Amino acid sequence: MARSKRPRKQYRPKHINPGAIVDAFAARLPMAVDKQQDVSLVAHQSLTALTQGKGSDFDVGCLAVAMNLSMLLSEIGVGREYLSIAIAGQEAVMRCKARAERTGKWGLDGPGIAAIEQAIDLHDQQLEIATQAQMSAVLREMNRRKANPEHVFRVEKENA
Repeated sequence: MARSKRPRKQYRPKHINPGAIVDAFAARLPMAVDKQQDVSLVAHQSLTALTQGKGSDFDVGCLAVAMNLSMLLSEIGVGREYLSIAIAGQEAVMRCKARAERTGKWGLDGPGIAAIEQAIDLHDQQLEIATQAQMSAVLREMNRRKANPEHVFRVEKENA
């Protein structure tokens, strides 16, 4: 007696992304110049606003993101020898936040302005060198660290 055969599944070919090769090559290239300028311009405008006394928490947040990007790019090897400059910029942003909590005004001290100017210059140079894949990895790492409280800087209130 013959057994009945099990019906076969219909053949459904997997879809292939025709742009995958292009995307893979693009990930190895630096960002487009106009995108680099857009990212850089925000940090420069924020620094200008803070030095002119017109800064806000938004400007400090933009500088914090630029400093974090610079630090993380240094950590993965894009200007590793300049990591201390990025950290000095972060510390200046944290001092600015502490001052705003104390006085209610957003501003930078003299050494903070110098540190952030150097860090923004580093940031601009890193944007020219870093590939799109490195930038994506750094942004993922920045979001991961932001979600993990042990990696977030805290503003220590002075007991005066």
